[in-house]
Amino acid sequence: MKIALLQARGAAEKSACSGRFQASQGLLRGIFRTRGILMHELSLAESMLNAALRTDGVTADNLTGVNIRCGAMSGVSVQTLEFCVRLVCEQLDAGEVSVKIEEIPVGLRCKCGHNYEAVDVFSECPECGGSEHGVICGKDVLLESVEVKDG
Repeated sequence: MKIALLQARGAAEKSACSGRFQASQGLLRGIFRTRGILMHELSLAESMLNAALRTDGVTADNLTGVNIRCGAMSGVSVQTLEFCVRLVCEQLDAGEVSVKIEEIPVGLRCKCGHNYEAVDVFSECPECGGSEHGVICGKDVLLESVEVKDG
C-alpha cells in the first residue's frame, strides 16, 4: 500500500521524535562525526523518515519503501541521500526497505514566457536565446510517498 505525498524542503523541518528515533539520531551522528563527514543528507533522511513514521499506519515494522523526488539544484547528492536513508532505516530496525529516488531536472521560465528544462541555470532559452529566466522547479527534495505492508 502506498501512502501519499509528504514534503521536506531544504534542510527539512525538525519536530518531536519518538525516543527510539532520537536514540538512533544520536548514534548516527556519532558515526558520521567520527568519520568527519556529517552531511545535510543525513538530516534530510532523518527528517523524512521521522515524517513518514508520524503518518497514520506507518511504523518501522511495516515500512517497505520510500519514494523521493530530488531536484538537480537542491544541493543534495542522490547517492549520499540513498545511503543515509538506508542507514537510518537500518538503525530503526525497519528491515529491508526499498529506496527509490527520482532526479528532477532544472525547470526554467524565460522572460519571453517559454518554460524549458535545462542542465543548469546558465542555459539559454531554446525559444529566444535569452538568458534572463527564473527557476520554476528542481530545487526541492520531496518525500513523495512511503510504502507499507498490507494488513
